[in-house]
Amino acid sequence: MNLNSKLKVSDDIFVQEVDGDTVILNTATQEYFTLDESGKILWNFINESTNLNEVINKMHEYFEVDENQLKGDVTTFIENLKSKKLLDIE
Repeated sequence: MNLNSKLKVSDDIFVQEVDGDTVILNTATQEYFTLDESGKILWNFINESTNLNEVINKMHEYFEVDENQLKGDVTTFIENLKSKKLLDIE
C-alpha cells in the first residue's frame, strides 16, 4: 500500500447509523463492527476520496495533528479494515 493506493469499500458491506454510532456489517462473514467518532470521520473520508493520500490530507485538515503520527494511525486503521474484508486496496 502506498499513498496513491485506491481505497474501495468491499461489495459485501452494509453501513448504518444506529443511535449515533456507525455500524458496519460484512454480509459475507456476518461480522459487524462499530466505529468511534474518529473512525466514523475516517470512514466517511474513505468513501469521499480517490486514494490514501487524499484521505490523509482530509484527516490532517480536520484534526490538525502531527502528520507523521496521522499517517501511521490512518494506515493502521485501513490495514485493519482490509484484514476484516471491509475495504479493498488497489
